[in-house]
Amino acid sequence: MRVGEGSGLDTMTKKRGWKAYVAVFVAIAFASSVATSLMMMMFENFNCRTPHDPDDFLAYCRSLGFVDYEHGALYYGLEPKVRDSIRTAQVLFLGSSRVQAAFAANALRKYFKARGIRYFVMGFGYGEASAFGQPVMERSHASPRSSS
Repeated sequence: MRVGEGSGLDTMTKKRGWKAYVAVFVAIAFASSVATSLMMMMFENFNCRTPHDPDDFLAYCRSLGFVDYEHGALYYGLEPKVRDSIRTAQVLFLGSSRVQAAFAANALRKYFKARGIRYFVMGFGYGEASAFGQPVMERSHASPRSSS
């Protein structure tokens, strides 16, 4: 074998191998960073889900990533059971956090349950007195007999 014979092929193979290695490394690093971000968001989201009781709904989340969770959950339908409750409610209470507090008592649950009336309290915190309830009702296809 002569000097320099086959060395050009070896060099090209080494360059391709190095480029492939870098490409695979970058792809894995990118996929890992995306997966890590999604996992962190998912674990934070575990603290921001509605309790399993069908009569309860999470109104506030103490997570920096999901402080206004209920707004997005109601608007985008992230909580299908809640959207169903809004759709099937015969009475909707709309308002601010005062409505949330006023109608959070068990007496209200007992009153409506005794009469077989489905209701939903759609009060929003943070002093919200906007028309946000209207698009939520439209997206949920709500048609209550009464709303206040």
